[in-house]
Amino acid sequence: MCRRRAVADWNAACNLSVANNDGRSEVSVFKKLKELFILPFSRKAPTELLGEADQWAVLRNSINAQSFIISAGVGRSITFEEAIIEKFDATVILLDPSPTGVETMRKKTDKRNIDFLEMGLASQGGEISFGRPDRTDEGSFRKGGKEEGIVFECISLDELLAKYDKNKIDLLKIDVEGFEYEIIESIFEKKLDVEQICVEIHHNKVIAIDKTVADAALLIIKLFRHGYRVIYNRNMDFTFSKQQRLVGAN
Repeated sequence: MCRRRAVADWNAACNLSVANNDGRSEVSVFKKLKELFILPFSRKAPTELLGEADQWAVLRNSINAQSFIISAGVGRSITFEEAIIEKFDATVILLDPSPTGVETMRKKTDKRNIDFLEMGLASQGGEISFGRPDRTDEGSFRKGGKEEGIVFECISLDELLAKYDKNKIDLLKIDVEGFEYEIIESIFEKKLDVEQICVEIHHNKVIAIDKTVADAALLIIKLFRHGYRVIYNRNMDFTFSKQQRLVGAN
């Protein structure tokens, strides 16, 4: 199917969802998303699942003790990061400015190989507005407008690379409630070298942000155009790897 036809079909599905505004149409839209914008951009590759409460897949044999790993979004669990540390003896740069994330880290007695920064990850550094959690039990602060009056200090990927004197990121995990769009755009704009990205792509059917399901599809297309392929997908959790990294992967 040509891309122009695919986009037209996608827009029609989105319009149907808006018109009906029911659960069945949302399922229909997600099926269309998978059909047009996930499966065509996927590549079979050997992966391994790491973590328990927060589980993500990474390309097998892609991480070692020297890997530079950035993980943004602590929430209430860091079993993924702990699994990386346990298996590969790697150091993880962990970021979360929210009271939820800070409290989770405060309770951790074993912080071996964790460098925790009480900062958010964004496309640029400085004070940035956040929105209150949509679910208080989950406690995830989201990308929000200035009117909500919640401000956290943030840092960008290029600033982190400079801070740690690195020239590439081996693994980037971002579960940041809407900030993923600008972070990924910054990778493209600043031509940053990021080998592998684990990301939950949020949209306004899930949390109160200004990104739609169509925006999520466009983000996947942009990643594809910049040389990334989907090697893992579960719901809206994705792992993207640079295509050249997949050559000879075993």
